[in-house]
Amino acid sequence: MFFLLGSHIFFMHMAGGEPLSVEETFARAKNIAFPLMYTIFVAAALYHGLYGLRGILFERFHTPFSQKVINWLLSFAGIIWFLYALATTWIPFFK
Repeated sequence: MFFLLGSHIFFMHMAGGEPLSVEETFARAKNIAFPLMYTIFVAAALYHGLYGLRGILFERFHTPFSQKVINWLLSFAGIIWFLYALATTWIPFFK
């Protein structure tokens, strides 16, 4: 995750140019490395963040039922966010 975050920071903030311009955004989107990198990065970041949130919530809610609800809600949220990230990452690649 550290390597992926570092490469994101480099290409988006330190490589020069105008990283948010439409031309550069679509140029990056056409390179297969970027959608692959961002897909892996989003999966790792979502897992890391939601697993940490799960741990925090489990410290507060101790009953087996509440922990099942937390597991289901966080799993559902993670899947939805991951699908959204896949769509926004891969649709420009195929256009």
